[in-house]
Amino acid sequence: MLAGATVLFGVLLSALGPSVESDSYEWQRTRAVLEAEGLQVDRAPDGKRIAWIRVVRDQVFVDGELFPTWLNVFHARTRERVVRRELLFADGDAYDHDRIEESMRNLRGMAIFAQVRIVAVQTEQPDAVGVLVHTRDLWSLRFETAFNLSSQINSVDLALVERNLAGFGHYGGLGFALRPDTFSISETYNVRRLLGGSLRLVERGGVIFNRERVTPEGGFGQINFGRPFYRIAQRSSFGLVAGYSARVRRQLSNGVPLSWTPSDTTDPAGLRIWNQRLFNSEASYSVRRGQRTRHTVGVVWFFNAQHFAPNAETGISPALHAAFRNDVLPPERRETGPGLRYRLFVPSFRTYTNLDTFGQSENVRLGPDVDVAVSAPLTLVGSYKEARIVSAALGWTWALGDGLLTARGSARGRYQDATWLDQRLEASIRGATPMLGFLRLVARARLALRHNDTAKTLVTLGSEDGLRGYPADHLTGYGAHLLNVNVELRTRALSWRGVLLGAVAFYDAGAVFTSIPQAQLRHGVGVGLRLLLPQLNRTPWVADAGFATQPLGFVPTVRSALVMSVD
Repeated sequence: MLAGATVLFGVLLSALGPSVESDSYEWQRTRAVLEAEGLQVDRAPDGKRIAWIRVVRDQVFVDGELFPTWLNVFHARTRERVVRRELLFADGDAYDHDRIEESMRNLRGMAIFAQVRIVAVQTEQPDAVGVLVHTRDLWSLRFETAFNLSSQINSVDLALVERNLAGFGHYGGLGFALRPDTFSISETYNVRRLLGGSLRLVERGGVIFNRERVTPEGGFGQINFGRPFYRIAQRSSFGLVAGYSARVRRQLSNGVPLSWTPSDTTDPAGLRIWNQRLFNSEASYSVRRGQRTRHTVGVVWFFNAQHFAPNAETGISPALHAAFRNDVLPPERRETGPGLRYRLFVPSFRTYTNLDTFGQSENVRLGPDVDVAVSAPLTLVGSYKEARIVSAALGWTWALGDGLLTARGSARGRYQDATWLDQRLEASIRGATPMLGFLRLVARARLALRHNDTAKTLVTLGSEDGLRGYPADHLTGYGAHLLNVNVELRTRALSWRGVLLGAVAFYDAGAVFTSIPQAQLRHGVGVGLRLLLPQLNRTPWVADAGFATQPLGFVPTVRSALVMSVD
């Protein structure tokens, strides 16, 4: 029945209309560059010899848009060699559409460009083609923001960063993160290509402060070094990772600490607050083979440790520590051993516009995505317990006209002491229609089931993560199941002097439950705005006004896109 509905949905979407990518804001800018360079697009370039490659690097601000161009004085434009080293083709090569598309994905993935477009252009020789590489920088010295506000301040992230230091593509930043109970100050430095080669280095560290007392209560640090997969045809990669975190963990609902009630009484005895120390490290090596279908096999050796203990804020007597550990705290673990991972995907991609952002190209990989992993903590080398941890995921993405349909399922479990623990089963589906004139319909549904959850995970749902119209963390449950549905009707972006604005109407539904008879679905409806300044970011700011139906109420939700990942 589900398969039949999927096929019917696909047929309907495929019939609704073609892609409108050529009308996007990005293509409008590229056409202006072609005209300025006196070039004409070659409509049939495949197989022709590449006679030359011309890189045109636009500044952040250009004539005819909202911001004055004199601001470019304060920005170091990306150096041409930084652009060229991401290209997977050279003079004299045969023009290959797949390599062109992958080169564009590589450049966009650097998160330093507002726009990237590579176009085949005509030359005087009929059997040859020129290649225009057009990039437009993002403003790199930035004060980046990410926030989520509803009935309270759920999160505020501020970062003073240079994303493109001296035009070399290096990232350096200072960050501030505000949460209901804490704030932190951090630093990050990321070198995507160390010394211009194929190695990468990322380091990050910070201090966590208690928000009320303004005193340090923890910290974190991580370093990552290796050679990632920069291109699909690359045959191997390796990585070394080590990280540490020490903090006070507080389980909150709408900003208020949750209480703990022992199983032998009905009166709360303390708060669900504890000290937490985590350490993780791993060394990995992966090989990739295949042409039409890519197979990646990786081996890893890991060492992880986690420690938890009640503290003064917990508010319980020492006599209750054992009960608190049993009822609330995740288990103490030290685990080291080998792991194995297998991944399969098809290198087939589709470029969309006006899907998750406005007027910008978004790359989506189509076809199957299989991910299987197993790891084995061993007491022989220092683990507290012998265990086998197994996970598997299968997803598939279909392009349906200018629309999209993705289905995914995953399962995870831990086999220890002849028992399956920490079992989790997830299923999700996401669909987007083609642009229906000025509108696009996007829908998403997710179901997550848990069983024997030894971590006693606090599962929450509210305005900050998929149930707009309700307070933050409105629905809670320990080791509980979650159901969430989102439907949005989005407009195409309106463009004015390089500023893009759109609107959305939405319906959200969700439940957090421990058994199906106990599940109570909550509903919310509302409208919102999306604002994108492509000179400054590739993802839009979001402002939503949601109305809850159970009970009837109003909760505005304002959030920005996340501060862009250094990845």
